[in-house]
Amino acid sequence: MKKKSIKLTALLLGLLMILTMLPMTALAGGSVDIGEIKGEGVDTTKKTIKAGSTVYVEIADLSAAFGEDITLKLKDGSVYCVWRVGETDIPASYTSDKVKFELPITSSDVGKEVTFFVNSRNNENSYYNNNTSSYLVISSGSSSNTDSSINITIDKKGIATITGKTTGSENFKNVYASNNGNRWILAEDINAKEFSITYDTKKLEIGYHELWATLTDNTEVTFPKVFPTAIYEKPALKATFFETYSTKLAFSTPNHDGYKYDYILQMKKPNQTWEQATTFESFGPNSAKAIKKLTANTKYNFRAVYTKKVTYGGKEYYMVGPFSKVITVKTGPKAKPAVASVTTSKASVKDVWVKPILNALGLVEVPGYWVKETTYKVTVKFKKKPGVYGVWIWANGNSPLFKFVKGNKKSYSATFTLTGSNIGKKIKVKVYTQGNKNYGAYSPTYTKKKVPIRK
Repeated sequence: MKKKSIKLTALLLGLLMILTMLPMTALAGGSVDIGEIKGEGVDTTKKTIKAGSTVYVEIADLSAAFGEDITLKLKDGSVYCVWRVGETDIPASYTSDKVKFELPITSSDVGKEVTFFVNSRNNENSYYNNNTSSYLVISSGSSSNTDSSINITIDKKGIATITGKTTGSENFKNVYASNNGNRWILAEDINAKEFSITYDTKKLEIGYHELWATLTDNTEVTFPKVFPTAIYEKPALKATFFETYSTKLAFSTPNHDGYKYDYILQMKKPNQTWEQATTFESFGPNSAKAIKKLTANTKYNFRAVYTKKVTYGGKEYYMVGPFSKVITVKTGPKAKPAVASVTTSKASVKDVWVKPILNALGLVEVPGYWVKETTYKVTVKFKKKPGVYGVWIWANGNSPLFKFVKGNKKSYSATFTLTGSNIGKKIKVKVYTQGNKNYGAYSPTYTKKKVPIRK
């Protein structure tokens, strides 16, 4: 096979899409591998390419990957090149198991920004894939133009002020930010030798960005450093997300912006510093976690922060936002409640009608029926007032099994219902205290077995 260069016109200039997946019926030899665009003038971070360069892509052997033909088309629908099974005049060259397409970029293509599309056909069925990312063709002039400069400052709310000045013959045209192959237009059609614009950097991805501008001749002016986009949101740390026990804290986080950030919680005792605190690993919002081995009946301070891991220049960094307000919670008591007695009373049995279950058409799917239910009262007496917000009582019965009784007193009562005729039956009763309305401060559980249900 001979290698054939393809001349692009200004209207037919494009850069090739990265093809990652095609319907299985279009593939004869497994997955298709199309590599990244390559070439001396290609900047995959900014998604730009300099005029005068020859770029290329390597594609897995087309004859093994496709059926009857493959067509590469430009965004405007005009045909760039066609390869069909059986033809020898292929606009590419074979290198072992690869097909190499070369794309010469000329000065007439400067300022164009287009994307390649891919069509393949197998047994008259067409499959169409496209990559919406595109490359901007810029002039081959130096990006370090000494006659031109741009600068950026960002305030505490994330609003950037971007300025530029040139003493050359050309005016500023567009301003861009780029990060890991993504590009944003911050301003366009400026057409001035000096400019000052504002831009909300919260519209950009979190990470490190390059800042650059083009002049009207499409030469590039680059800010010499990268600028970070920060996390400005504070976590909504509230005591209601926490439940403390004697030696444990269970907590979860509120859902924030579709799991946009990771979440870190720090804790310390009031007489410690945050540097001595334990930092827990990041985890997704709404994920329940537990902190164990705490000290009973002890105050702890907590604060939270959003973080996000980003990659720049092949290295990983962690962007950290502002800390939440500090909240203080207290763990529950070490000992079980000092219960003096657990008794039952006022048990009664009655017949209860269970309604039939109807289907979507309103017809009876499960007939109604009668059952017996036993209602009884459980009374828990303490040796002294426990000094708490309230008490939870659990007993054999239908839902709810746990019932909360508010108040700090020596005696607590709750009524339960149990299916069947159960007078005289022995049940189990559990009791624990809640020291705080918002975050629990629960005690260990006291259990009393074989309590008879009495009238």
